[in-house]
Amino acid sequence: MGFSVKHIQAVLLVVLTLMSSGIVDSGIKSFADNSSNTINAKKTVNLPAGTALPIKITDTIDSKEIRVGTTVNFTATSDVLVDGVVVIKSGAMGQAQVSQVEEPSIAGQEGSVVVTDFTIRAIDGSRVPLTATLSQKGKDKMVVAIVSAIICLPFILIKGGKAVIPAGTQKTVYTAADTYVKL
Repeated sequence: MGFSVKHIQAVLLVVLTLMSSGIVDSGIKSFADNSSNTINAKKTVNLPAGTALPIKITDTIDSKEIRVGTTVNFTATSDVLVDGVVVIKSGAMGQAQVSQVEEPSIAGQEGSVVVTDFTIRAIDGSRVPLTATLSQKGKDKMVVAIVSAIICLPFILIKGGKAVIPAGTQKTVYTAADTYVKL
């Protein structure tokens, strides 16, 4: 039994009728929607606590100019992979907070600065908390100030050196907790 021209015409007439009624279009659209949902389904991976992340500070941090609570910027210097998939991209921006500042003071006491509360964005936009402390002390001039003060009292006013963490400083930080990232 073969198809005749009449059979082909009848099939085409049914298809054209269904297309004009929108039934075929909605069926195709439904199929396409289901296919794209399957293809674009988000997979979640666990970025484990303690995962190393090399970073570079992008701002100069100076104990004479910065205050507690100031935000400090940094970037990831390499990709972080989980199961061969990038979860934090090289160049991703992160932020930390200045948690302690001591300006240099008289009698040769040095300045110091401490930066904590590091976070960075994963590829899905979520914040990843990091464990890190970045600190620096200035040059201690206390002995010079005290010895000089014995000779001449105004030397007690010698200030210690300021603490500076230059832009470009590199450090390895670590993820603080397991973090789930959507791919």
